[in-house]
Amino acid sequence: MKAMITRADDYGSSHAANIAIAEAAAAGFIKNVSVMACGPFLAEAAELLAKDKNICFGLHGCINSEWDRTGWGPVAPREKVSTLIDERGLFYQNPSIFQMFKPDLAEIITEYQYQLERARNIGFDIKYMDSHMFPENYIPGLQEKMSRMIEKEGLLDHIWFNHILEEGSWKAQPL
Repeated sequence: MKAMITRADDYGSSHAANIAIAEAAAAGFIKNVSVMACGPFLAEAAELLAKDKNICFGLHGCINSEWDRTGWGPVAPREKVSTLIDERGLFYQNPSIFQMFKPDLAEIITEYQYQLERARNIGFDIKYMDSHMFPENYIPGLQEKMSRMIEKEGLLDHIWFNHILEEGSWKAQPL
């Protein structure tokens, strides 16, 4: 028997994402919601769901902004995370850029700490942490630093539950 954990991420990134996730949660399809604390719609996200005790919230640690027409930057002061941002002061579009422009690992953890604090301060009870677009796959040593931060904060680490299922390895169970 296998269990599948449903999770919605990018909560706080846009109005559309917020509404879709809130509706899916209200319908009972989603029990885990990963909050993007650097997102421009974080306050709206908090108003919609932060007090919902049926939802397990996580921090969706974000150090990139992949959209062409909209972007977001750091929660931390820019001078504390200068290796994570472009000339506009926004995060780079894709975490793969960090293979060419090596970021400072301490700056990433600083940004994640600021994001966690912001999510908690606005009302989310954060229980786990995952990452937006898996920058730890491109940045040597990041997963270890993240795991230490996550453990220090008493959160569940996404490396223990974020696995892609192989095709045919699961079957939907009747409700």
